[in-house]
Amino acid sequence: MRVTIETICPVCGKISYVVAEESDFFAWQSGALVQDAFPYLSAEERELFISGICSDCWDRMFGAEETEELELEEEEEEEEEEKEKEEEWKRVFDALDELFKLIEEEEDC
Repeated sequence: MRVTIETICPVCGKISYVVAEESDFFAWQSGALVQDAFPYLSAEERELFISGICSDCWDRMFGAEETEELELEEEEEEEEEEKEKEEEWKRVFDALDELFKLIEEEEDC
């Protein structure tokens, strides 16, 4: 079940809302790393869980450059995961092709 979590920025008081799976939220509260509990959330959304600091205040305090670097790292990780999945599916289909060839050879005999 999805839940909406409200956070209040300790710097400016801005209220933010993050939608997440309830089980993931409980996993995080039980000690899971925020990036493991919420891999589908952006770095900014996960930061709301960690510190409560909104993205505007984060950028003012630490600079937008650091946020952009984190987002680029996330995108690169996602692209790498997608590439690995594609390669795995290719291996599966290649194995199936080999299996079908063997079956056809057996039928021809």
